[in-house]
Amino acid sequence: MISAPATAAVPGNTLGKSQRYRLLGLALLSCGIVLAFSLRTPITVYNDPTFQLKALEQYQAGTSPNFNTLVSANPGELSRSSATWISTWPPGMGMLLLPLLRIGLSLGSAIHVLAAAAFIIGSMGWARWISLFRLPLWLQAILALGFPCVRYANNPLFQYYTESLSYAVVPWLLVGAVWLGAEMKNDLTGARAVGALTLGVGLGAAYGLKYSAVFVSSGLVMFLGSRWWRMRTRASHKPSLLWMLGVLVPFVALVAGLNLVNRQMGATANYASETARLSLSWQNAVDGTRPTVSRRCSCRGAW
Repeated sequence: MISAPATAAVPGNTLGKSQRYRLLGLALLSCGIVLAFSLRTPITVYNDPTFQLKALEQYQAGTSPNFNTLVSANPGELSRSSATWISTWPPGMGMLLLPLLRIGLSLGSAIHVLAAAAFIIGSMGWARWISLFRLPLWLQAILALGFPCVRYANNPLFQYYTESLSYAVVPWLLVGAVWLGAEMKNDLTGARAVGALTLGVGLGAAYGLKYSAVFVSSGLVMFLGSRWWRMRTRASHKPSLLWMLGVLVPFVALVAGLNLVNRQMGATANYASETARLSLSWQNAVDGTRPTVSRRCSCRGAW
């Protein structure tokens, strides 16, 4: 039977350290096999990251003021250039690629390194997440070996897209939230405070890597909030509140900070924050029904 992650119920989690390391080793072995096939394969880039890659290239050449600003022809006057801060996609990818470019790697090689690192880190993270469940050892081994073979996991090695960063960071956030949920009942020591702050920074930084990762981060914050709410009548209420604040403060600060930077640079992360108002019109209702009508027409045509 598949049950919830063995968090506080440590005695029920019979997977020892050596077995967990074995799962991580299997994931690493599977990654090595996939990487061997990808080394001789030219990598392409999905459409979304190309704007940020171009901005990085311009910054390296000295034609852009920073790594996340794209310089292009001014639509109103083609003889002039205009610089635009990229906010449609978060700046995390550029921040990770910039140090690789600084040490002399070409843009293509830097993308290869980033894709491979995200692939390995994510695959080991999902193997660690799998180890938290009470599953038969043979099934855990199959999952640890199989996750790197999933197309979503390894496709960025051949066609890069920023979802690879979500693949890398999300499992470690899940593992960290499970750990924190189990530790909340204990007193807040220095090492545990560092762990809570690290998790909070990770939850906020995930937003800077992929905007949609905020849904995962928010879900984990709500999970931890529910743990704290159940403890509010116990003696461990005050320590658990400190745990919660240690996660919540850096998370909110990083998410709000990025949106403030986007607005300060003359752009916003999305249309809702750009207009800062609720915009309702009959066009929105028509646009909302269009996908449903299209799907029905496609199904009838296929039938």
